[in-house]
Amino acid sequence: MARISFLLGLTACLLNLLTPTFAVEIWDIFTVDRTKDTDGACKARMTVLDQWLSEGSYSLDVALNAIDNYLTEPAVRDAMTTFFGVQQTEEGRKPSTIEPIRKKIQWVHYFFNQERNPKKKNELWFKANEYYLFCDSDFLARRDKTDSALDFQTKVIVDKDNNEISIDKVPGYATALRKEAKAVPWWAGASGLNGYFFTESGGDYCDTAGNFGLTAKIELFKQGANGKAQKDRIARSVIICPNAFDQNQPDSYKEANELLATGTNLADAVPKSATLVHELFHAIHGGDFSTGKAEEYDLGACIKLAEQQVQNSRKNIENYIFFIAHMYHLYGEADGEEPWSIKKNWNFQIEYISNSKDFIYGATEDGDAMDVDE
Repeated sequence: MARISFLLGLTACLLNLLTPTFAVEIWDIFTVDRTKDTDGACKARMTVLDQWLSEGSYSLDVALNAIDNYLTEPAVRDAMTTFFGVQQTEEGRKPSTIEPIRKKIQWVHYFFNQERNPKKKNELWFKANEYYLFCDSDFLARRDKTDSALDFQTKVIVDKDNNEISIDKVPGYATALRKEAKAVPWWAGASGLNGYFFTESGGDYCDTAGNFGLTAKIELFKQGANGKAQKDRIARSVIICPNAFDQNQPDSYKEANELLATGTNLADAVPKSATLVHELFHAIHGGDFSTGKAEEYDLGACIKLAEQQVQNSRKNIENYIFFIAHMYHLYGEADGEEPWSIKKNWNFQIEYISNSKDFIYGATEDGDAMDVDE
């Protein structure tokens, strides 16, 4: 998981797809093309994405409730030390470092549940026309920086003498190209978003094994007076790669929970829906979290961050993902055959491999695991 760092000049011709009187669906919270399966559209993925939405929402609920029970639940205290380096204090007092961590999760929860701001006439905290969802990076077409530049109306940009201008000569585009040493222009017109991504990888990003998703900042433009481009607003683009749907992880929390046995590593019990949660942390919190090479994804590396670089662990999204998964397996509930149903609750703890400094974060019964009533 990673994210593209810059995008310039996208059109603001979007539809408001919100339907607040019904249960939240994936198209309620994102602008997403459901009509085809090319050019980043998601027709064949909609059922899975709706499952991911439900799982993500429930898992965030459970994590927030667990944090709220910090003082009465030793397992929560231990997990927050493991993943965020929270130093436990004397009994009856919650460490002040917990609330900023909780708020990071809470904002993602607002998004998943399409919640409203009571201080602003109950307006939605997050609007679907400010968040795009794509199911591949194939809508991006590589261009050479010396190609003729297009504007947000797909018109060739010209100078005062009516001569065509290349992409690298447009001031805003030139600035974007300088932000990354290997950046090239990627035109997003196939998706209807008429603008450029300026980055090293674009349309080929999802072709690389192990790339599951990315998030990009979008500057939306609209036509102003005399046809001139006028900034409209900032939005976010979330791309979920085919690799994320096909990765070797459980398809659901139910499947993940059924795989658990004493000693099973937590890393093997994180469902595919965590990719969507991960990218939403990027989309909502932007630069508050580490990106690119600064991100850690391996469970062991995340735990070591909390031990050795506490502040970095609280800026590393996968630390939150592992914490959320731990809390869900520990406190989730049975719900028939639903994909998020937990049949048995498990705790996890560090288990060192004999004669080695290596360890796993293994499932344990040790009196903490309990069967959920059917």
